[in-house]
Amino acid sequence: MPEGYLSKKTIHGKVYFYHQFFADGALRSRYVNSEEAERLKEQFAEKQEILQEIKAIHSSAKKVGSLSKSATAFDGYLMSGDRVVATFDHGALVSMDEKRCPFIIQRTKLMDCFLSKRVIDSSRSNAKLLKKALGIQEKDDEKIALYAYGASIGDDYWFRPRHSKLKYADICFDNDIYAELSLTGKMILLPSGIHLTPELSTRGAQEKGWKRKGGHWVLYKKESDEQLFSELLSCQLARALGIPTAEYHYEEPYIASTNFAEGVNFEPIVSYLGEDEDYEYVYRSLLALGKGIAEQYLNLMRFDALVYNVDRHNENYGLLRDKESGEVLSLAPNFDNNLCLLGYQGKLPETKKDGLLRRFLSFATKNAKARECLANHPLPPLSEEEILSLIDALPLPCPIEKEGLARQLKERIDYLNYAFSIAGIPVEEE
Repeated sequence: MPEGYLSKKTIHGKVYFYHQFFADGALRSRYVNSEEAERLKEQFAEKQEILQEIKAIHSSAKKVGSLSKSATAFDGYLMSGDRVVATFDHGALVSMDEKRCPFIIQRTKLMDCFLSKRVIDSSRSNAKLLKKALGIQEKDDEKIALYAYGASIGDDYWFRPRHSKLKYADICFDNDIYAELSLTGKMILLPSGIHLTPELSTRGAQEKGWKRKGGHWVLYKKESDEQLFSELLSCQLARALGIPTAEYHYEEPYIASTNFAEGVNFEPIVSYLGEDEDYEYVYRSLLALGKGIAEQYLNLMRFDALVYNVDRHNENYGLLRDKESGEVLSLAPNFDNNLCLLGYQGKLPETKKDGLLRRFLSFATKNAKARECLANHPLPPLSEEEILSLIDALPLPCPIEKEGLARQLKERIDYLNYAFSIAGIPVEEE
């Protein structure tokens, strides 16, 4: 939108239009003809409408005051919506609803542990800018999380300090006014004071931001060309192989994904099991939740082995739970695949020399239940032509020779299926 304003002068009965604006500390003026003047009028009118909309959004945004003594002492209630699921007395767990309480509280009994897993990664450059713009001076992650009441886009859990009369409607996120700052570092038309924003709760090392689109929350991330391509292709490949996956699309220059946890509560595996990523430990632990959950885990890990996803860890996959009953419904759909395929080192390793693939096969061919499950549910044998069609349908060009990539992916699918066939033998881990 143009800066400044439009003025007109009448000289000897004739009307002249001037575009006036400040530049280098001085008011400048330039003559514009009637056609350009009409165009400027429309732009200035549209600009005023947009500024009024922004002002209305900022004035209605929910503000957060200074943290109360009860909040910083973790004295109060862990909520699920408007239901109390745990009570804390100065950080000490007094009681909890074991059916509905977050797994991390059930496992650790610690409110600060819960909060520290729900706060922006301070190593991100834009995280520092965000905290500066909000005026947050706190250094401890768990206290920074309290400026969003410990809330998150992915669930309805939050912390209500003792004596507070807040309801979930008072603290749930309803605007994206800090999305651009979190995503790009640009500080434009930001309101004063501390406002509730989901950006304070967004984990991960990538620069990212949540935006409202059509009544839904959409996460935007900055990635390299190889990572963008890999995230998009892995999404389409997972769909073709029947792996539940979050929906990703390209909005130049970002990758975007709609919140997959709408209507349910998402809990990362780290909440349930801690940091231990050992295949055997996780598989046996998920079997305790149900055979179906454990099978979904095996399918996800097999897909990771297929696409060389070296970045799978206990914070970027997890469980979906019913908000009312707390029942575990399923494993969450596959998400966060920017470092798979070409995203990590620009190419896939040779199939038989791939350490990640061999480690997975070493576990899954030796564990009788896992082997039987995967043998009974082989990957669909996609042809090179089918894989090429997935690559060609992407909005970005393949960074390497696409025929070679398609051939390599087909080889990896066939290799994984053979490992669990009757003729297959356990693979020894190097």
